[in-house]
Amino acid sequence: MEGKKYLKFAGIILVIIGVAQLLLACLAFAGGGIAALDIEAGAGNDLMVSGAVAVIGGIMLVINAVFNLIFGIMAVRNCENAGKAKALRIMGVILIVLSVVSLITHFSSGLAAVISCIIDLIISIIYFAGAQKNLKTL
Repeated sequence: MEGKKYLKFAGIILVIIGVAQLLLACLAFAGGGIAALDIEAGAGNDLMVSGAVAVIGGIMLVINAVFNLIFGIMAVRNCENAGKAKALRIMGVILIVLSVVSLITHFSSGLAAVISCIIDLIISIIYFAGAQKNLKTL
């Protein structure tokens, strides 16, 4: 399978990113919960809103982490399986679409966010290319 190395590389990176995102989500939940609870101590509405935003961000991180973990594990497990090449290609397209949407929404967030989205897009393209190469070997 020609795309084996591409899929394995992208899959491992996605799993690492997914685990890191889950850890960051735990921090967001903890920090957001603490900030939201401080309203009872008289800290003000601004802190409560910040806490709610952190919790919502944590939920979004968990969703993104689940996608990355599932797609990454699928790539690593099925990088040599020609029968799964079509499914992996569809997952690659989904990753590219999500990366482009993320890049568009984070474009005004600053250079660090844009660079992160560009790296995510490159990993998605590598994933898709590996699946495409495996599909061509059928």
